[in-house]
Amino acid sequence: WKKMLLDFRGFLVDRLNSVLPAPASSVAAGLLFGARQDIPRETLDDFRKTGLTHILAISGFNIIILIGFLTSCFSFLPRRAAIFLIMGFIVIFTVLVGAGASVVRASIMGSLTLIARLAGRRYGGVRALVITGYCMALADPFVPFYDIGFQLSFGATAGILLFSARLARRLIKIPNFCGIRESLASTWSAQVFTVPLIFLYFRQFSLIAT
Repeated sequence: WKKMLLDFRGFLVDRLNSVLPAPASSVAAGLLFGARQDIPRETLDDFRKTGLTHILAISGFNIIILIGFLTSCFSFLPRRAAIFLIMGFIVIFTVLVGAGASVVRASIMGSLTLIARLAGRRYGGVRALVITGYCMALADPFVPFYDIGFQLSFGATAGILLFSARLARRLIKIPNFCGIRESLASTWSAQVFTVPLIFLYFRQFSLIAT
């Protein structure tokens, strides 16, 4: 079934290539399905130099959109049945997009959100991140050490969970036009742990990304 899902992803990527010109089609495939192999190296270099490579990674934002969409689609079902269906679709989507570290992390945390909702418990982001890291390390004890995507994903998420709310209060004097205050707080918080990793692995940092 994994091969069937990956073949289906290939079909969707081919459809994108048929309706969009290059390199827009390859970038769209990366944004939607995590298929980055066809993106020209020059385009990838441009994303990296501007600090926007994370846009091409399937992660928490995609899972949030998926959960919101599926919640609306299954609103007519009993809550328990809807939640189990949504979790099943999350697993399918995770495999479909290649099951990279960032999307696996987001999928587990998204599923924990649904489980908390089902159990009537309050969702704790930091606790969910720790549980997620434990589960992923249990499946592959070496993934925290060799997978840069794992490190960047967890670093960005930890920064947002730990510092975003505090930083937003410090930015209270900045007008919150179009949510810019929250965007700045989230962006700067995510960089607390990711910037050292970017320096370590890529020897560069983009001021534009801030």
